[in-house]
Amino acid sequence: MKSFFTMTVRNLGILTVLFAFMQGAFAQDVPELIYYKFDAAGATVENFASAPVGTNPAPVTGLTIGGTGQFGTALQGNGGASSSNILNTGWATNLGTGHWTISLYLNGLVSNTTLYYLFGDAGANSFRCFLGGAAGAGNLLLRGGGLPDLVVPSVATGPTVVHFTYDGTAIKAYKNGVLSVSANASAAAIAGTGFTLGGYSTSTGMNAGSVLDEFRVYNRALDAAEVAATWNVELGGGSSTTPVTVTIGTGTTSCGYPYYTLYEDARTQILVTKAEIEAAGGFAGMIDNLELSVISANSITMNGFEIRMQNYSGSTPAGFINTDWTTVYAGTDVATVGWHNKDFMVPFMWDGTSNLLFQICYDNTGWNGNSTVNGTAASG
Repeated sequence: MKSFFTMTVRNLGILTVLFAFMQGAFAQDVPELIYYKFDAAGATVENFASAPVGTNPAPVTGLTIGGTGQFGTALQGNGGASSSNILNTGWATNLGTGHWTISLYLNGLVSNTTLYYLFGDAGANSFRCFLGGAAGAGNLLLRGGGLPDLVVPSVATGPTVVHFTYDGTAIKAYKNGVLSVSANASAAAIAGTGFTLGGYSTSTGMNAGSVLDEFRVYNRALDAAEVAATWNVELGGGSSTTPVTVTIGTGTTSCGYPYYTLYEDARTQILVTKAEIEAAGGFAGMIDNLELSVISANSITMNGFEIRMQNYSGSTPAGFINTDWTTVYAGTDVATVGWHNKDFMVPFMWDGTSNLLFQICYDNTGWNGNSTVNGTAASG
């Protein structure tokens, strides 16, 4: 499911601003291969991926669904043998030498050196992930598949969300959205006979009292921004694309630039706080469109029109910010009354923890980052 919402920012005298947000990653909001939520009790688990692999729904043997997961319930470990306590995906692992991401939520892990397996495929060059054992007390280890060992420290007792990503040159692990460890890797060979979750081969599976939730497998390597934006977000599932309208602000201030400037260089800077977005029902996700409603304009052609955005950790800026921008749109616009719809060339990921700061700019000669631009810059 592509879960969109639009956000109206009513703090400009000249402009009304509509953001189009899409929850999740840049191209879509759900993983391509596997997405198990574990939110329905029973002996099977639905795969909510966009192109699900394996058996759907997948059978669960021995293990139970319940307890408290990252969102809703979770897959519960019992410390039994993987031969009879497993989620069998029915997928002959086929990551090959390509790029991928595997992520999962874990809680209740024990911190000792006893070996407990979380997932893997013995037929895929012994590709597996386990707790304890060679990993050390409280740590995870991703091993096999032609990759170097990657130890993720201090995962027990949780709660912890771990992302493993492989981009053809490096294997990385993130904890709760932050890069933890990485290693050079260029010899992956991950194709097998049967991928299992909650255990591996006939070895001991998840320890009793542990839970696993939000298990996701992508056919691409998420970058740091995508990991940070989605690690604590429940993604969609299905096919609905119904938008949810979110309105920010009730008043106006007179900030008419750049649509009503008489100069070539002008910009308006706008701050929307995290609290405002969340109070209105917003969530971390991708912004891929901005729509401007112009109610007064001077008909100039703006050949150097740009929109820039950034996640901003501070409060209201004292003046214009000139660094750390992502230019999401660059082109030409004509200052006419009416709606101006701008599909971004580069989607922007709001991280869900910072404030959102953006600029609408017109610089016919090329913006040079100065804090004042011909005396016509304004902030709103």
